[in-house]
Amino acid sequence: MFPYGTRVFVKPVSPQVRVQRAEGMYGQFLPSEGQEVLWDSFLHRRLLEGAITVEPVEPEAEQAEKEPS
Repeated sequence: MFPYGTRVFVKPVSPQVRVQRAEGMYGQFLPSEGQEVLWDSFLHRRLLEGAITVEPVEPEAEQAEKEPS
């Protein structure tokens, strides 16, 4: 999986399931369309539970190289 502190895009598996954004962020939930976050042990546990999906986020430098000029 990703090292903790890596930027990733996470999304709840189902829009009906509210997933807390981070440990200690009570009442704050990931949007159903997903959100870019820093990967941590809290989100890793949500992934193991099957509550979220996770995708890598490309660093901006790599994105700029792929875009046509």
